[in-house]
Amino acid sequence: MLCLYVIIDKKRKEKQFPPTPIFGILQSPTHAYDKIIDQLDFLTLECPSCKHSGCLIKHAKYPRTFRMANSIITVHILRVLCKECGHTHAILLCDFVPYSQILLDDQVDILTSNNDEEFLSDNPNFDLSDIRYIRKQYNLYWKQRLLSRSIS
Repeated sequence: MLCLYVIIDKKRKEKQFPPTPIFGILQSPTHAYDKIIDQLDFLTLECPSCKHSGCLIKHAKYPRTFRMANSIITVHILRVLCKECGHTHAILLCDFVPYSQILLDDQVDILTSNNDEEFLSDNPNFDLSDIRYIRKQYNLYWKQRLLSRSIS
């Protein structure tokens, strides 16, 4: 099973497919991402904009840098083009938070941490501004969204 987010350009709308984590599959996150993408059947994916299936084709890649506790990695994110409506979309895995360099697990660790100084000493690639930004984004955007999902 695979979890993908097809991100619509410049909008915070996601289309989620069946869930699974990425990192830990292989030693190289870039290789893991490429291997998962190579296994995708693009004929089964639906365009989030026009809802047509089988119309997404590989279009381009762009580098995306992720900061993890003790390392920085770059993954080349695949962009797809819908042949029906012409929109382009980025294919992100579940561990990738849209518009963020910090992975989901690290963001959860930040949100659940009670001691910022201890967290920062254990995670040298993060700083206090990262913690503040993630908490702000959670309070402004994700908290309400997660609450509404649990109610419905």
